[in-house]
Amino acid sequence: AVLWNQAENLLRELGALDATSVLTTAGRSMAALGLHPRLARLVLAARAQGPATESLAWACAALLGDRDVLSNAASSDFRLRLGLIGALPAIPPATVAGQTNHALLQRCRELWLRNAPAQSKPSGCEADPGPLLALAWPDRIGRRETVEKDRQNRLVAHYQLSNGRRAILGGSDAQDPPPWLVAIDAEAGDQITT
Repeated sequence: AVLWNQAENLLRELGALDATSVLTTAGRSMAALGLHPRLARLVLAARAQGPATESLAWACAALLGDRDVLSNAASSDFRLRLGLIGALPAIPPATVAGQTNHALLQRCRELWLRNAPAQSKPSGCEADPGPLLALAWPDRIGRRETVEKDRQNRLVAHYQLSNGRRAILGGSDAQDPPPWLVAIDAEAGDQITT
């Protein structure tokens, strides 16, 4: 019952259900996309903002619909992944540490190009994915609280998430941590992907 209630609350927060748990018009549109509700919310919100933003949203959905295209990446910055599929300006290769799953990267690129509006496919856009991701993960918006050194003398940034949980951003990301982030991959005991 607890998990069911959490799922219903998330669907209400995403606009898919009304206060009485009845499917909304937006919920029907989200279901028609055949994506996870978070990703469908992202795409629908972007559609209203124009083709460049919708293209970015489809790139986000393509990358987030599967496992990470970068394994053991030094950075959790989601913009790096968007750059790898061409949705944002290219990222210098030295910036992308870790192993790239090229087959998965190609599948993500193909999914993005197949779904993005035709007029925005070739060049992508330079939009910030943060606001779109915040619409899909409203429960994981984080405000930076502190930056300090841990027991191993490594810099870590502590965030308070909107769902009441706390998150830690470490590694190279903690060198210049943003004041706000969206923790799109946050599990108990894990570091976060932003």
